[in-house]
Formats: sequence, structure tokens, C-alpha cells
Amino acid sequence: MNTDIRVWIINEKISKLLEEVWNAIPDEDKAIIKPNLDEIIQPITSEVDNMYNCKSKKIYLSPKLDTFPLDFIRFTIAHEFGHVYEFNSRDDDSLRQSGLKDGEIQEIHDQNADKQAEKWGYKIPSFESTDKYEDDFPEGGEFLDDDSTTSPPVTRCKNELS
Repeated sequence: MNTDIRVWIINEKISKLLEEVWNAIPDEDKAIIKPNLDEIIQPITSEVDNMYNCKSKKIYLSPKLDTFPLDFIRFTIAHEFGHVYEFNSRDDDSLRQSGLKDGEIQEIHDQNADKQAEKWGYKIPSFESTDKYEDDFPEGGEFLDDDSTTSPPVTRCKNELS
């Protein structure tokens, strides 16, 4: 069982906000997240073709995330932890059998992650605070659980969450 989550972050502001959000999550919820997450990464650039080819479960945070408003950054981090929290309870096969397409299934997962982030005290940011950023980089983060062998470029291991 994973007891520590490796954190590879290139930005001090993101590192502090990540720790702030993590500390706000109740211990019983952290106990569900920890076994389902190996690392949190923020690559040097958004050019990471091999990001999906990693042999670990990870949260990917955009290299541009620090340019977003603080409420958006906090919510994005909490939302990604929300995906990890719900990871074990996912039943994509049943959803597909009910006729839902992959995009619809992803929307359900996003709604569940939003709800979990809100339970931890992080509300969805208002559209006014994020609209000007949408064209620049519409995704602030992503939870990846694919199998493979390489990791995206990062500057250094900043710390661990435990």
C-alpha cells in the first residue's frame, strides 16, 4: 500500500497550494486517496507526449496553472484529488452497458470530482474568474491511471505528501 505520494512540482506557489488543499482533506478521505495515487507532477512544458505512458497513477498539473486565479488553482487541485477519491468506486463497464459513451462517462466522473471538491470546501470558480484563461489553457489538471514506462520531464522531486 502506498503511504507517501511523490510530488514533482516546478512552481513554489503551486507547491504551497497543493499542500494547503491536501491538509484540508479529512484524514479518512486521505486514507482512500493514498493507495490510489503514486505521484503528482507538474512538467516543465505542456509538451509531454509520453505523459499518458507512465507506469503509475498520477495527478498531472498544467505548467501554466500558476497563471490562473488562486480559487481556480485550489479547486483544480481538489477536483483532481476528487477523481482519485472516486477511482475505486468507478464502474465504467456498467455505464457503457447502459449505453453511455466515453465522453458522457467522463462528464459523470468530472461531476463526481466537482462534488467531492465542494465537500472539502472548494467551490467551482465563477466563470468570470476563468473565462479569460480558457483559450490559453482549458485544462488545469488531470488524473492519469494508465500503464506504461516513462515519465514526463520534471525539474526535481519537491517533497512528499504523507
